Amino acid sequence: MEWALLVPVGALIGVLALGVWAIFKVKKWREETAEEIGPTSYEQLDHFQQMVDEGQLDPEEFARIKAQLDAKNLPPEHGNDNPPKSEQPPDTSIRES
Repeated sequence: MEWALLVPVGALIGVLALGVWAIFKVKKWREETAEEIGPTSYEQLDHFQQMVDEGQLDPEEFARIKAQLDAKNLPPEHGNDNPPKSEQPPDTSIRES
């Protein structure tokens, strides 16, 4: 086997191995970050519903908690389609010559 071919092939294999390693590290980092964020609103509601079913939480309190979680997750109202008008037109970064 020729040494002139072995060095570039070895370098290519090394670069590919480094890329695979980097992908796995980033994937692991993202999974750890997702765990740190905490439970979703749906998971929280399931937990509170279980507490209601077990008698540890009043249904009225559950309704209040549910309303708070729903308010956090609602998108902005679509009733007002007109954005507020400003004094200046938006900057389009297009300059007249």
